[in-house]
Amino acid sequence: MSQNQREAEQNQTGQNKAPLNNDRHRLSDHPPAEVPDYSSSAESVSHFTPSLKTQGKVDRLIDYVNSQIDLLAFDDPEPFMLRQMVQCLADPRRSTRLSLVESFSQIGEPATPFLIEGITNHADSVVRRACCNALTNIGDPDSVPVLIKALTADPDIGVKSAAAGALAKVGAPAFSSLRDVLAAEDVSESCKGHAAWAMASMSSEVGERLYRIMSDPSAAVRTAVIGAIAQLAQKQTAQQNQPFPSSETDQPQPGQPQTRRQTDRPRIDKVQRAMTILTEALNDHSPEVKIEAAANLARLNCQKAYQPLVSCLKDPVAAVRKAAVLALAKLGNPDAIEAIAHLQQDAEDSVQRVATLVVDQLRAIAIAQKKPSKAKG
Repeated sequence: MSQNQREAEQNQTGQNKAPLNNDRHRLSDHPPAEVPDYSSSAESVSHFTPSLKTQGKVDRLIDYVNSQIDLLAFDDPEPFMLRQMVQCLADPRRSTRLSLVESFSQIGEPATPFLIEGITNHADSVVRRACCNALTNIGDPDSVPVLIKALTADPDIGVKSAAAGALAKVGAPAFSSLRDVLAAEDVSESCKGHAAWAMASMSSEVGERLYRIMSDPSAAVRTAVIGAIAQLAQKQTAQQNQPFPSSETDQPQPGQPQTRRQTDRPRIDKVQRAMTILTEALNDHSPEVKIEAAANLARLNCQKAYQPLVSCLKDPVAAVRKAAVLALAKLGNPDAIEAIAHLQQDAEDSVQRVATLVVDQLRAIAIAQKKPSKAKG
């Protein structure tokens, strides 16, 4: 039997069956019928305005679906009704589409195949994007292959972005696929940017895998992982700074201040491990990785990276030297003035300009701190 025949049979079956198997909760024998077909109306929902009659049909379907959800009557949702819901995602009313997306979220994984079908086959980018948003709320690992295809091949940037969001929600099961996107040479930089963002968003869940993949042969992968590890370090630092509940503190002896238990040490160790990996990335053979590491070490105010960043001022690649100067500027240590000053005569004009600005900035900091710099003159 062909795919078209199977789908036709499923549709026919859906039309002939009651929408729910639970008779106790059935509100009616069938969901509202004759939901409007938007597929031939226009390429995008922004190009037409449905009649009040059409809007009413969609609203009645949403009311019916929500009623069944409230009654916990969606143990076995009807395929025909789920396809109707996907079709109604073409409604031009944003509030209507949001209601449908929320309904799909409540239904959960049984809706995944129909949302995948919408992403794969629907001509309207608004519908494909809404299907991705619904899958974001569901987080079903079965959706990863289609979401990856949407990220890399869909012509609409909004669909790509929504697919990246859904992949981030799926988490660890999408990690390897995102790595493949980053390593692919035929994928646009825009897609790789979305993939890097998705990987960073799941950093807390895949921390160990991020550390291991720093040895990946692809510089693009290592560069993205640097950003993800930096985001993980930022989260870990925030957790480290949070006070422990009273049950996690040692009871002080009389006359002694209250101290934290040794359980504080793992928090500190995790941050230090991430910072160490970021600092070691300054020695990577890829300039892109060095530049990303320098920027993130500065953003995290990692003062221990001061000397490795000073060493990067002698890098043969001008972009790396410039990144090191900017990172040292953010660290705000006037001791870097002497090391940066010679770059005011760098062979690259862009490095010269940045070095001059940063030297002036650090001298101002030194004056404010009343700390004489090591530079002469």
